[in-house]
Amino acid sequence: MICCSTEISVTLRNVGELAIEMVEVSVNSTLEPSMQQQVFQWSQENLQAQLPLQPGADASFTIYLYSLADFLTPATVFEHGEQNIEYKVT
Repeated sequence: MICCSTEISVTLRNVGELAIEMVEVSVNSTLEPSMQQQVFQWSQENLQAQLPLQPGADASFTIYLYSLADFLTPATVFEHGEQNIEYKVT
């Protein structure tokens, strides 16, 4: 049962001197592969359409995170190093 969802915006910046021709996104989790595909979704085609990524350029894509139970809470803040990352359920 899909209960709640949130969106995570990811921006990649090419800090190198060569264009990036290929980007591969994957998720490593303990979920079964079929369940993982239901929980984590993104558009690989959208990301590929932004390539090649020239030096100094950005590419952005959205990861859609769906919960299979009511375990996400609105405006949960996780600390990651010096960054605070806020996830909001919509």
